[in-house]
Amino acid sequence: MALVATMNRAGIGLVKVIKRGDGRDHTTLMVRAPSSDVQRDVWNRALIELLSAAEGQEWKVDVSKVFFLADGIPRYLWRFILTVNVPDAVQALEQAIHRAMAGSVEVTSMPLIGRSNQPADAATGRFKGVRTENEVAQALSLLVPTGPAQ
Repeated sequence: MALVATMNRAGIGLVKVIKRGDGRDHTTLMVRAPSSDVQRDVWNRALIELLSAAEGQEWKVDVSKVFFLADGIPRYLWRFILTVNVPDAVQALEQAIHRAMAGSVEVTSMPLIGRSNQPADAATGRFKGVRTENEVAQALSLLVPTGPAQ
């Protein structure tokens, strides 16, 4: 099912599917929302996209939370009740997740050599920022002993 693959890409876990009859008129999806901040943002945008897409359609979606106890700790899952024309609703849910993911950008970064969080250590050859020839020569002279050998 393409919906499951799309949900997995967005960090959304499909926990359970409950079909009434053949599943074309009434299906319930139990879903675990993502926990990371980046994926939670995608989740919120996907909910908005889905609810916006449902307006004026023949299919209907009811979104709510179901609470339960797990080892004495209250937990919840999201419940999507899809009614009337379920295949169209499932396709709309998949498209909503795609649109939500397309609106987000993940940026990774890495510290650059020479940043202020790295020590200016002549022994390792790492200096803070750009240096003049005199500054480099002074730093290197610290490595060479001057004076009589002991």
